Amino acid sequence: MQGARRSVRPGAKVHRRGEPKLGSRGGAPRRRPQRKRRKASRLNRALARHPLFYKGIRLSLLSLIWGTILLGLTVIYFLARVPDPIVATLDDRPPNVTVLASDGTVLAEKGLRRGHVRLDALPPYLVQAVIAT
Repeated sequence: MQGARRSVRPGAKVHRRGEPKLGSRGGAPRRRPQRKRRKASRLNRALARHPLFYKGIRLSLLSLIWGTILLGLTVIYFLARVPDPIVATLDDRPPNVTVLASDGTVLAEKGLRRGHVRLDALPPYLVQAVIAT
């Protein structure tokens, strides 16, 4: 039986695994510590099972973020274009209705710009006309 085992010469040292080689320093050979295999996280396992679902969620979140940014920029743009309310009320607009006397003096104005006229300054027929209406 020749191929089953090698015959060793008498007196020769045999190198076996786990034993130091000839001429090496004593002790077992150093082994690198094996890395502990991490268990895949729940999210990673779910991503592996349903890749299209999570890509859709990712795309939806991304579009939501960009949509919010664009909406905010639009609101800022339009707020910058709105005139100051104080300045808008001071606008010089002509009055809508002006009541004039026969001599051309202004008796009353109705509209945005109003000049107040006392009741005793109005002619009596104007007061009666307003009451009749």
